[in-house]
Amino acid sequence: MTRWVPDKNFPLTIPNYRYVKLKLETEILARQLKPRYFLLEVAKAIAGPVAVLGLMWTIVVGISQQGALQQSKEDERFDKAVTRLAGPSPTERLTGLAGLQLFLEPEYKSRHRGTLSFLVNALVRKVMLQFAARYSIRSRGLHA
Repeated sequence: MTRWVPDKNFPLTIPNYRYVKLKLETEILARQLKPRYFLLEVAKAIAGPVAVLGLMWTIVVGISQQGALQQSKEDERFDKAVTRLAGPSPTERLTGLAGLQLFLEPEYKSRHRGTLSFLVNALVRKVMLQFAARYSIRSRGLHA
């Protein structure tokens, strides 16, 4: 369909302007009813909600990544404290004990079992080493 253009001799009075406007609107509507333009309108209608969903997804993923980063830092602190708890010097063990004490706070409730387990194991290890040193089990031939 070609666009209607008035002749040069066509007088543009107010009734004629209305006629020209109606003719152009008819052409626009005819164009919009074609499948190609319909798909364009559908794409424009879908683009907004898709952008909003993308933004929401980005926010959710960003928040979860921040939580994972925080969890990773806490795991690293916990591992360092446990490593220090098993250290050879008393100062290093006290540092590890102080580090693990932080994990017994109420906000780290999920770590209480692991923290207490490491503390009990360290205590048992120390007591067993002291017992072995005191009674010289190895010098009497009672070792495995």
